[in-house]
Amino acid sequence: MDIRKVNVPDPVAVEPQDNMMLKVFFEDGTVKLHDVKLYLKKFKVFEQLLNEELFKSAYVDGYGIAWNDDIDLSIYDVWELGQTVS
Repeated sequence: MDIRKVNVPDPVAVEPQDNMMLKVFFEDGTVKLHDVKLYLKKFKVFEQLLNEELFKSAYVDGYGIAWNDDIDLSIYDVWELGQTVS
């Protein structure tokens, strides 16, 4: 499946959880839990998020989730890889 063709609702809020999990709220009412630990071995920049204070500073940045100018996640990854909780 070509992920770019998936119609993903816009994210409206993010709540960092324990154990490097994000709870992401979408405009259509969907809520997903996404495990950020998936990125630790693949992308060295994500190791910075082991700092709990930085991890807890996540925010919705346009169409994705960001922590700063260097670290962000595609909302498509969150939508496809996250677990729907409501």
